[in-house]
Amino acid sequence: MNGGLTPPAPLRAPSDLAAPLSTGTVPLVPQALTDGLMPARKLAQGPRTSVREPADGSPPVCVAPYDTEIVRLPERPRGIVVSGGVTGFHVDLDELEVLGTTLRRLTARLDGTGVHGGVAATDVRALEERLGHALAAAVALVVASGATFEVVAARAALAARAADVVEALELLGRGITRAADEAGRLADGLDGARETYARAEEEARPPEDDGVWRRLAMAFAPVAGVTSLVRAGGVVADIREDGAERTDIATPALDMVTDLRTPLYLVESAVGAGLGRAPKPLNRAGTADLLTEVAHYGLVEPATFVWAHRFRDRLPTPEMSPHPAPEGARRAGTTTQALRTLDAINARSAEGAVGVQRTVRPDGSSSWVVYIPGSEGRPNPAKKGFFVADHARTWGSNTGVLMRRNEQAIRAVERAMRNAGVKDGEKVVFVGHSQGGAIGALLAARRGSGGLVTVGAPTGGIDLPKEVEAVHIEVKGDEVHELDGRENPATLTRTTVTVRPDEAAGTPHAPVDKMHSSVNGVRAAEALEGSAVTAALDDVLGDVGGRPSGPLEEALASPVEVYVPEPTTR
Repeated sequence: MNGGLTPPAPLRAPSDLAAPLSTGTVPLVPQALTDGLMPARKLAQGPRTSVREPADGSPPVCVAPYDTEIVRLPERPRGIVVSGGVTGFHVDLDELEVLGTTLRRLTARLDGTGVHGGVAATDVRALEERLGHALAAAVALVVASGATFEVVAARAALAARAADVVEALELLGRGITRAADEAGRLADGLDGARETYARAEEEARPPEDDGVWRRLAMAFAPVAGVTSLVRAGGVVADIREDGAERTDIATPALDMVTDLRTPLYLVESAVGAGLGRAPKPLNRAGTADLLTEVAHYGLVEPATFVWAHRFRDRLPTPEMSPHPAPEGARRAGTTTQALRTLDAINARSAEGAVGVQRTVRPDGSSSWVVYIPGSEGRPNPAKKGFFVADHARTWGSNTGVLMRRNEQAIRAVERAMRNAGVKDGEKVVFVGHSQGGAIGALLAARRGSGGLVTVGAPTGGIDLPKEVEAVHIEVKGDEVHELDGRENPATLTRTTVTVRPDEAAGTPHAPVDKMHSSVNGVRAAEALEGSAVTAALDDVLGDVGGRPSGPLEEALASPVEVYVPEPTTR
């Protein structure tokens, strides 16, 4: 051995880890999550907070738990209520629970790692002490050989290296403790957020339509009759106070019929079994389905046969030919513009018209926006045009659409799309009002991609794939969207915007006198333009419809075309 050993440079830690750190209490972690991950030890329960001592010597800073910093939903325009997923927060309670559990496990692992780091530092000190004793004993043995200096230098180098390792382990331990603290606080915040959203969903859920005891009471015909009369009296009082246009009639009517069905439910079930049909549930949705079938088979089909000498599934699909779009029907890259275009087609195009907007992508593929107005023709069952007309979206088509049959109105929209060049697999956004919204929802469910915008449409019973971004605009007092007896599902990609006329009075988005008008959809979208409510759908429309940014791009963009049914001779 020749010369002395030079001690290595001490290990340095990043400046943010060098700052001292003390932590508060540690949350209790279920033992099942920590078995095999850390030494068994008792953990104190409580919210995890941080008390930090900055490196510059300023006073310590106490960092509040995350659950006290949850961002609240922004204020909505007066008279507008938003429910569902596209509200700025996409919340999946199961995912929050899984993420919280994962963070708890991470916290436990980090805490265990910190403990092991402390044990390692102790072991390093013990090893250094033992080696020091061994080197001291070796001095006596090498005195005669003259190598005392080398042994002493080796002992000094060992001590320096051990000190460096211990310092690095301590710095690492403080960093791990800080990471465990942050993970624990974040887990606390996720737990708080999950509880908040779960409570909000529970409060927002509509009350149960039926209870066991109430159904048992309704089994007695006199009770059911009195209850229905009370409901009817309430509706009459509301009509006198607010007017028929602003009074919700459909839902109380469905509830009244449900009450009256209860005493006769056994008879109804027996008749249905004899006809090979399962009984409809004894609730609002079941009543809506039952009334729709009764109206379809008892009125619509016989009347159609009288007028056209054939049943509805044998009605011819109108041939749809292209026409220029009316004034105001411009290409849409936002929800607001899409509803303006729908309203223009609804007000100025021929009956049965379907608007189609095409965008050609750089790779040659196409994407589309399809505009579908509502029922058209004579709103009088005694006149031709209510059940049968040259177009397909007659008033009589509604029952078939609600039953999701292969209705003539649905086939006409599909023919317009095929004539325009829409191919399977291409992204389509459907924009529809009333019956047109229900048709658009059915077609969106079939295609499984793109988007959907509806105004005053009964779509609660239509399940949409999660790939379809949907916004439903409804006005309180408009009965049409309630005809199916169901609320729209509040999924991550499905939002319902409800406009309350009395609360919105005096604002630019207050509904017009006709609660079922497509103009109300435009007003609601204008009030929410640029908000998180329409942002997701605006992104889809921007991708599908394009946003021409200059005169040249505007000139090159394909205009909206309107496909109108050609008159047929019968």
